[in-house]
Amino acid sequence: MALNQDTLNIECQPFPYDTEHYDRRFLDCWRRQAVVLLEKCGADVDLLFYNSLASTDRIFEDHILNHKPKYAFLTPSIDNEGLSLTGWQQSLKTYETFESAGDDLSEHLERVPFAIIMGSVFYLPHCPEYQMEHLNHSIVLSGQRAHSVWEVIDDDPSSILRTYRYDQSYIERYFNNNGARLIRYFKPIEIDTTESGRDIAIQKCATYLSSMEDSYKLLTEIEWIANNPYESVSIRAKKIHEAFSIYSGSRSLFSRFAERVLGDQVAASHLEDIAAEAMVIKYAMAKAEITHRINVGSIVSRCEKLAVHERRTLSLLRKNLGCS
Repeated sequence: MALNQDTLNIECQPFPYDTEHYDRRFLDCWRRQAVVLLEKCGADVDLLFYNSLASTDRIFEDHILNHKPKYAFLTPSIDNEGLSLTGWQQSLKTYETFESAGDDLSEHLERVPFAIIMGSVFYLPHCPEYQMEHLNHSIVLSGQRAHSVWEVIDDDPSSILRTYRYDQSYIERYFNNNGARLIRYFKPIEIDTTESGRDIAIQKCATYLSSMEDSYKLLTEIEWIANNPYESVSIRAKKIHEAFSIYSGSRSLFSRFAERVLGDQVAASHLEDIAAEAMVIKYAMAKAEITHRINVGSIVSRCEKLAVHERRTLSLLRKNLGCS
């Protein structure tokens, strides 16, 4: 299907947002989109990440032992409990067709400048899977430029958010040919002003960290993971690559929470160092997927240092929050 540039306009510049923290390492497609758009609406989205310090044991179990894909990692961030701290809530609604959602969408977009809809990337020309593969994905509808032209915000092939314009026929095929046929609506809510969202987020963070259990299996078992004789090198490398992507993104987002909400600059710096080191391993595994060679000694050494750094940083956070 040829593109009509009158109905599809791929912008040259990315949609402006914090690409360093709000990437696809830890957040899946709709959560990342929600955070970015909520911040545009003035929400204090840093509060959402009070529980983003994911246990490495859980990452190990989900993605190394149980072979779950990266996008299946369910972060508790950006649920309604967290959203309420920012003065927002989300609701989900399914429809038979995109056309049947028209009245709800129009009414919602008059009050809130975005909604997130699920569909199949098979029908969107800007997606690498266009007319090749059906994958469930989310895009942002941020309004209509004309009666039948929608403004869409979504990833480009480099996972950077950009703005597109699509004729409604594309959106209908995207939405209608997907089992979910789901739209996520976000709306501002009244919140109790007797206690600030930041104070509540700090309390919730202290509770979360005090009960957090992590034996750092992702780090301490890395030699076994990398040498597993029952899996090919490419499979081992891909699993480590995806696990360390989640791990790095988790530490990066919690670093932002530590700096901007807890005011703990030291812990924030440690967490950014951990996130950066995890990215080194992630990139090494991307190379290993191509070369079919894993430098086991190098990643074992790096993971040993990361485990020490993790324990010290968690101890520091607990001490500073009074929950050690």
